Order: sequence, then structure tokens, then C-alpha cells
Amino acid sequence: MKYFSFIYKLPRNIIVAALALYTLLGFFLVPFIIEGQLEKFVIENYKEKLEVEKIYFNPFTFVLSIDNLNIPDTNPESADKSRLKFQHLLLNLEIFPLLTKKITFKEATLNGAHIYFSFYKNKRHNWTSHIPPSPNKKEEATSSNWTLVLEKLTLDKDYFQFRDFNYPTPVNLPFGPLGLKASNVSTKIGEQSALESLFINLGKQGSLKLSGKLGLTPPRADINLVAKGFPLDFLTSYLSQTTYLELQKGFLNFNGNLNYKQGAFKIAGDAGIDDLLLKMSTDQSEVLSIAKADFRSLNYSTLPASFTLEEMALHNLKTYILLKPDGTLNYKSLLKNSQAPTGPSDEKKNTNMTYSIKTIVFNNSALDFNDWQIKPKFSAHIHTLNGTIGPVSSNLENKIGINLNGMVDDLGKFTSQGHYFQAQRPTNLDLGVKFSNIEMTTFTPYSGFFMGYEIKKGKLFLDVNYTLKKNRIVGKNNVRLDQFTLGEKIDSKNATNLPLRLAVALLKDRKGQIKFKLPIEGDTNAPKFSYGSAIRTALFNMIVNIAMAPFDFLADVFGVGKEIKMIEFENQTIQFKAENEAKLDTVVKMMEERPELRLEILGTCSEKEFMTPNQKEPPVIEEARYKEIGLQRAQLVQNILAKKNINAERLFVMAGKKNDDSIGPSGVVLIFKVD
Repeated sequence: MKYFSFIYKLPRNIIVAALALYTLLGFFLVPFIIEGQLEKFVIENYKEKLEVEKIYFNPFTFVLSIDNLNIPDTNPESADKSRLKFQHLLLNLEIFPLLTKKITFKEATLNGAHIYFSFYKNKRHNWTSHIPPSPNKKEEATSSNWTLVLEKLTLDKDYFQFRDFNYPTPVNLPFGPLGLKASNVSTKIGEQSALESLFINLGKQGSLKLSGKLGLTPPRADINLVAKGFPLDFLTSYLSQTTYLELQKGFLNFNGNLNYKQGAFKIAGDAGIDDLLLKMSTDQSEVLSIAKADFRSLNYSTLPASFTLEEMALHNLKTYILLKPDGTLNYKSLLKNSQAPTGPSDEKKNTNMTYSIKTIVFNNSALDFNDWQIKPKFSAHIHTLNGTIGPVSSNLENKIGINLNGMVDDLGKFTSQGHYFQAQRPTNLDLGVKFSNIEMTTFTPYSGFFMGYEIKKGKLFLDVNYTLKKNRIVGKNNVRLDQFTLGEKIDSKNATNLPLRLAVALLKDRKGQIKFKLPIEGDTNAPKFSYGSAIRTALFNMIVNIAMAPFDFLADVFGVGKEIKMIEFENQTIQFKAENEAKLDTVVKMMEERPELRLEILGTCSEKEFMTPNQKEPPVIEEARYKEIGLQRAQLVQNILAKKNINAERLFVMAGKKNDDSIGPSGVVLIFKVD
């Protein structure tokens, strides 16, 4: 009261003069001082000349406004030529709270702002001050008694541009226009601010909308976040550091909650990605595309580190596997050859994060496989892929179930069921896969390369089961080929010399089907172990065994003795022994079941047939006599087989031969052949 009484007692002219001086200083001198201080700060810190159109201050309402301010950026590396520019800034200061050490703005509004932030390759950014920090100057402690309060904060039609030139492909991420409405923003300990709404436009259709509560001292947040169409192509910059991948497009959607408190960050909600497309930056070949990916009930936390997901559904996923001419997969060439750090690192990676994905769902997905190692190039298309994999978890006892089915090319089908323990060492796997109605003509590039024949026709039905325990893989392959037929000969330096046509004829039954089992076993830790090599070796050995001993193979198939290939005769006669009648019946069954086979019949006769038990030297008989008896024996077998409805065109009598005991007992030797 004494203060106001003192003013009241002053002469009126002094009061008017003081008021006039205050008005003059407030309206004209304060803006001049503010502009001068801003120019000094910009010159000292950034070596730039401040551009400002107008600064206005009302000493009675304590309203400060600045119009059309610009802090240039003349750095040659800069792509924006500006650090900050805005159309209008309004600050409405309340004077009386200053008495309580509280800087309070009733209103703070920023319109038409463009803020640019760029990191350069020298690890500096465009806001780095040119004033070097003094090593001897200690930072002055600021009083914690002062509090900053923004009762109302508004941003309207503002933009933020972020760039980072430390990557092979620079980061370019524009935000805006953005709008912000917040109230009671305070630095007072324990107080929370109300983030009424923060709306950010991203790209052509993307947007972010945030609302909730914020605390500045200590930092904390409880925010509701809705993202729609957030463009992800900027991630190409980060991928370019270690890969040749280019994320050409992809859009993120999210609806959930963000929480930060006491150094712990949590995120929970539902997310999704639309129209994801990954390509190789080197040749623009497609690597992966997803029409839509849904992530349901996502939860992520930093303290403790954990990630859980109820379901990950992948819709119309397409991936492309290419085996290059040098034998490497396209996925191997995705990574750049980065040199590992040479010095020791004291930092240990945090491997304590727990994770769990309950189910991974595939809907109408596809896989294209191409092999350019061989000519002509091989390709296969797996599509309409549906099924589930999961759960996937960091739990060492977790058992991943696999249940998939799909189509192969136009009419083929496949299914896969099994389980896999992903974290166990050694790995534990039990997986079954079935392929049915697979068109074999598509495999002609492989048959020509490895076998020297094209595949004229045929369908593949394959039922495989693989178990992997203690690095020992055991595979059971049940194969059925329907109407499999080799076509024309193909010149290939890698083709085998094995009699493949004979092997096919021996395997194929009268229904045109080939059925066999192909077991695989090996040690996955062996340096030279290869799944493909193991398959080829097993198949090669099977064909060798068939081709080298066709009668032995068929004897095993029909469950008879391997001596079936020899029809024994009584000495010096054209009459075979009685027990050989059953052998001929079995041969008939074999030829009925193997219609592509023809039979060569070789009759023999030996000197031992003409010797008595006590005779030491064989009698002198012309060789023609031996051949004659051998021929007659062969003709007898031919006639018997013909009477048993074996087409005579499939039976070929060979010239008789004197048996020197190198081909077994005397009689008729049966030899399977194929055209």
C-alpha cells in the first residue's frame, strides 16, 4: 500500500512522463533489443544473418509477436538452406507469477513454421554451435526454483524436416503439416500436461494423432497414438548401411498406447503394415512383398525387455528365391561385406529379452523359386499358401508347430506338418511334407542337366518325413511317380552314364507308376554335408543298384529268391527241372507288372553235363552241339512264356552258348533289357 501511495503522491506530469517513457521503451526499445540479441545469438552460434520482418511487444498486455523470422543455413552440405523459419510467433506473458519465480505464458502460438534438422557425415548437425565449449569454464548451476508454465500451447500448419547424411542413402523424413494443442505445460516437479491433440500429416495420406498426458519433470508420458498410412520407405536409408535392400513402399498403421515412466518404455496395441515391397537396390529385382500384415495384441517393454504378440497374420506374402549361376542364393547377396570391429569391446549385448509370438498365420501367400545354375533355367511357383506356424518363443522348451498347405504351379498340391524346437542345441526337428500331382515336365531342366534326358510326361507324389536329433538328420522319402516317361536325349557334360531307361522300366509297374523309398541320413555338422548332395547320392546309389542287378531288384520287389534269373535244366536235355516252373510263373508276373521291359533269353550248355561222376576229363564234343542245346533251351522258355500271354515281341532268343561256368549253372539265363 505504501508503494501505491507513493505513486499517488507524485506529480501528475511525472506520472505521465514515466508512463510515456514506459510506453516508448516497451513498444519501440524492447523489440529493438530483442532483435539485436537474436541477431547476436545467431551470428555467434551459426555465422548467419538473422532475417526477421517484424517484432512487436505490448508493454501493457505483455504480448510478444514475431513475424516472418528466418535463420538461414548456408552450409554447402545443407539441402534446405534454412534452419528455422516461421510466419508468426505469439507469446503472452503473465507478469504477476514472476513474483513467485514462475515464468507463465498464458498463450504460446507458432504458425507456419518450418524446422529443419540435419546430421552430416562429420557427426555434426545444422544446429551445432560454432562457439567451442571452454574447458576451464564450469557450467553455472541454474536455480531449480524457477518454473516455466505454458497455459496454452498451439502449433498450426507447422513442418519438421529431418535428414541424416551418415548413410549411403541419406535419410529424408518430412513431418507436416502438423497441429498441436496442449495445456498446462509445466516444468514443475510432479505436474502433468494435457496433450489435447497432436496431429501430423505424413506423405500424401499418412497421419499421426496423439493425445494424453505428459510430464516434463521428471520425464513421463501416457499417450494414445493412432497412426494411419505412415510411410516406411525412409527405412531404406538404414537398410543401406548393411544391405542392398530397398524398401520401395510400405505403410504402417497403429492404434494403441505409449507409456514412459522412470526410464521404462512400454507400447501396447494393434499394428499393421500395408503394401510392403522390398527390392534389391542393385538390379531392382523383387525380394519380398506383403499386401497386408496384421500384428494383433502387441506388447513391448524395455524394463524388463520383453515382446509379446498374440497373432501375426501375413496376407498375400510373396517371396522370391533365386539360385544364381555361381550356386549362391539371392538372399546371401542381400548383405554388404562389412568389416567387423577389430578392437575389443567392453559392451555386452543384451540377450535377456524375452519374446513370444503365439501364432504366425499365412493367408494366400506365394513363393517363387528360380534356379539359374542350369540351362534352360528352372522355375517353380508355390502359391495359395495357407496355414500357421507357432508359437515362437524365447522359452527353451518351446515347441513350434508347423501346419501349412498350398498349391504348386497349376494343379500340384503340398502340405507340411510337424514341429521344431528353435532354441534347443542341438536342434530338434520333426517335419513331414507331402507333394501331390506335381507336373514333372517342369523338372526337365534338372533331368537334362543331371540325367541327359528331357521328361516327356509324369506326375510326382512325394511324402517325406525328416527328424533331426543331436545333429543327426534322418529322412524318410516315399516317392510315387505316375506315368513318368523319359523323352529325348539331351547333351550335357554333367549327365550320368547310368542306364536310366532300364532303371525307369524296372521301377514302373503296369499302371505306369513308380514307387520307391529313398532313405537319407547324415551328420549336419560334417563339413561336406549338404541336403541336396545327400539326396543325389542316395538316388544315384539306388539307380546303380537297380541297373547293375535288375533281377535282384525285382526279386526283392516280388519277394522271391535272387536265383530266379537262372532256369536250370536236366543234364543233356531240353527239359528244365520241375522246381523251375514256379520261377517262370514269377517271371510272367514281373513282365506283366513291368510292361516296358523286354527279355533276352540266353541258353547255355556245359561240358559237365556230359561227364560221369568218375570221369576226370570231359568228352570231346563239338562246340556247335553245346550251342544247339543252349538255343533249344532258350526257345523252349520263349514258347512257355508266350503261352503264358507274354507278347512274343518282348521275348528275344539269344544264340546258344557253351557255358564255361562263368555265368553260373547250365540252363537259361534271363536278362531284362529296355529300348
